Amino acid sequence: MKSFLKPKTRIIVIDNDEEKRRDFQELVEDWGVHTSAAEGVGLDLLEHAKQTVRQQRCHLALVDLRSLDDGNLQDQSGLKLAPDLLPARTILLSAYLELRNIRQALTKTPGVFDVHDKWRWSDQSAHPRSDRSRAR
Repeated sequence: MKSFLKPKTRIIVIDNDEEKRRDFQELVEDWGVHTSAAEGVGLDLLEHAKQTVRQQRCHLALVDLRSLDDGNLQDQSGLKLAPDLLPARTILLSAYLELRNIRQALTKTPGVFDVHDKWRWSDQSAHPRSDRSRAR
C-alpha cells in the first residue's frame, strides 16, 4: 500500500491499552513512516507522550480519548493532552464517540486535527492489506 505520508514523517501512538498501542504502531509502520509509542500507565503514560513528542519532534499523534482509564466515562485525558503535544497534530481515537466529544475536540481543542472511531478506523485501515492479498 502506497503511503500518503512522507517517509520522514514521525508519528506517536498514545493508548493505555498496550495491545491496542502495539496494533496501531504496527499499522502505522506499514505506512512507511517512523513510529514511536508512549509507554507507561496513568500519568506516566501522558508524561512520556509529551516527552517523546518533544524529543522526536513528532508530526502527528494518534491519541486514545480515554488514555488514563477506559472504564471511566468522564475520562477525556487524551483530549486534554492534545494541546500539550503541539506542534504535533492530534487524531483522537475513541471507542466511545459522542457528538459532544467530537464537537469539543474539533472546535475548542488546539491541536486536534480529526476524530475517529477507534475500532472502525483500525478495521478499515487494515482492509487494504487484506484486499491486496486476495488479488494475488
